[in-house]
Amino acid sequence: MKKLVALILAAVLGCLVLTSCGAKDPAKEIIGTWEHETNGAVYVFNEDGTGKYNGVEFTYTIKDNKLSVLQKGNKNPFKNDFLIDGGKLIIKGESGTDVVYIKAD
Repeated sequence: MKKLVALILAAVLGCLVLTSCGAKDPAKEIIGTWEHETNGAVYVFNEDGTGKYNGVEFTYTIKDNKLSVLQKGNKNPFKNDFLIDGGKLIIKGESGTDVVYIKAD
């Protein structure tokens, strides 16, 4: 009986450890203020899918590691691959260059 209880406890603890070490959710990680590493441009991403880029309002979605941003007044969103790594938001530019923003809050 003690072995069974120990086995069940080990299984539960194992599940807790595995779920706490799961993959990060980029849709949650992106929320906050990000400042361009050199020119001072600022992105603000809100939890509700809205935000601002240098004061210009936009809506955004994230799907399959693609960030889609539609600025207010525009009809076509820009879509770029991105990643968040160590407090940096790295947007893959269309010309092959990375645009880096640093987490400000």
